[in-house]
Amino acid sequence: KVFVFFSFLGFTCGEPFAVLGSVYSPSIPCLEENCNFIFSCGPKYVLQGTSNASQDYVVRCGGTYFGLWDFGDLRCTGKQ
Repeated sequence: KVFVFFSFLGFTCGEPFAVLGSVYSPSIPCLEENCNFIFSCGPKYVLQGTSNASQDYVVRCGGTYFGLWDFGDLRCTGKQ
């Protein structure tokens, strides 16, 4: 089940899920429609993939679907 939270101005995405090895900037993004954060990877991890909506490293609230963060296929691989 997917839950979408609506506010008076639109929808919210809730807290973004944690991805192993990832770093979000800002670390606690706003949760409203059109809010975003930069997805990057910590030391010894390699960034792979892009968001769906803009083919970049910016994760957007509602970028592809209302109420969901648009992670696309962003991931951090290979702790070495």
